[in-house]
Amino acid sequence: MNIDKINTTLALTANVGILIGLFVVVLELRQNQASLDASIQLTLSAAYQEISSQAVENGDFAEVLEKVFVRPDDLDTVDSIRLTNWTQEYIVLLFATYELRNKGVVSEELWVHNARYFAWFLEDPSYRQHYNQFNRDIFPEEFFMALESHISD
Repeated sequence: MNIDKINTTLALTANVGILIGLFVVVLELRQNQASLDASIQLTLSAAYQEISSQAVENGDFAEVLEKVFVRPDDLDTVDSIRLTNWTQEYIVLLFATYELRNKGVVSEELWVHNARYFAWFLEDPSYRQHYNQFNRDIFPEEFFMALESHISD
């Protein structure tokens, strides 16, 4: 009878140990996910900062933006290529944010802030022409609808 009692106590202790181990693993996974989510948000913020700073730090690009909004008839081919490339970079970054927002990885606020920033450009007809040149078949229509819903918000 003592051996049965010892075996039962050992089995119970082992099961409790397994449950504690599983709890620790779940806790570690949650901490890793939280760390990964924070890292993704930080990376996205840095990418937005970098692409947005092009307009401030790069005098040539700032001049292109001025032409778009003030003197659209002065845009030349090189300006048009620069603007189209910047637009494509920004749309790719916005799409990444959109997808991560849909998966719950980044906040709704991050998506809305950057979508509104880009939508501000889309309100200008000259800029809108460059935006429309980008092949919209690459991304789902829901993305563009979500982006365009922020125009004049």
